[in-house]
Amino acid sequence: MPEKRILNVGVGVKERVVRHSNMGSVPIYVRWVGSKYRCEGCHRYFNERFTGLMPRRKYSELFRKEIVNEHHKGISGATLGAWRGVSAATILRWYEDLIERKKWATQQLW
Repeated sequence: MPEKRILNVGVGVKERVVRHSNMGSVPIYVRWVGSKYRCEGCHRYFNERFTGLMPRRKYSELFRKEIVNEHHKGISGATLGAWRGVSAATILRWYEDLIERKKWATQQLW
């Protein structure tokens, strides 16, 4: 089997700016800079991955968990959306996603 090597292509740098958390009432944004790579074995291109940031998301996992925890404690989605600048439908979707992930994780343990 041929050895797979991964090369930094040098095509460019992918930069992402995502909403990370709040410090008081001030939103914090994080700038992620990653490289584009190419696998020598299969000749596919891919971008660097970062812990806590899922592909094609504009909010970090920490920010999503903060919002979901506040919603779980009883703050309505509309109120949270007004405070944090996120729509109520997005908050509901994040909440349902977290419940589904927890359900899947507990099923895997048994």
